[in-house]
Amino acid sequence: MKKLILLFAITIVSLSCQKEKKEEKKESKVDKEVNFAFDVPKNRTKKETVYYIIRHAEKDTKDPEDKDPFLTEKGIERANHWATYFEDKEIAQIFSSEYKRTTQTAIPTASIQQLNIQNYDSNNERIFSNGFWHKTYGKINLIVGHSNTNPRIANEILGFSKYEDLDESEHNQVFKIVITKDLKVKDSLYTQSEPNDNPA
Repeated sequence: MKKLILLFAITIVSLSCQKEKKEEKKESKVDKEVNFAFDVPKNRTKKETVYYIIRHAEKDTKDPEDKDPFLTEKGIERANHWATYFEDKEIAQIFSSEYKRTTQTAIPTASIQQLNIQNYDSNNERIFSNGFWHKTYGKINLIVGHSNTNPRIANEILGFSKYEDLDESEHNQVFKIVITKDLKVKDSLYTQSEPNDNPA
């Protein structure tokens, strides 16, 4: 617990020192809109819903027996970098799997946005369920996950298999999926700049 509190403090201090905002680089084209699988929740007005899906930052791999490691210093730096990226995105909800590395990645953004981090079970057979849709409807949502779960969540929203698992070395990919008021789905995949890159 003391170690987690210390890492949280390091995260916040590092975040306060980070001022320059980096722009993302678009990697893939937006495909033709597809129809969404679920309906507008009952007694709700039509609204646009947005999902940003990112992978946890770099984790400590020194102990191969540790299945739930903390982030490395580089990982904390990247988590702060994500917070800067999302600062003007009007994030309304943040979801993280129940692992230290995903929670740590979400902490700086949650701190800036003054939001609680909500957990989801990354081991569920289906993550993007009807219940999750109702919970996130009409809001801009950030989901922090893993190299294998993020593409799966994107595919579940799309309704077909488009994205494959991310490479273990990739930590700067962000899926953006927009569900329009008319329940059309638009997806994009971006590559975010590295924390130590110079601003464009």
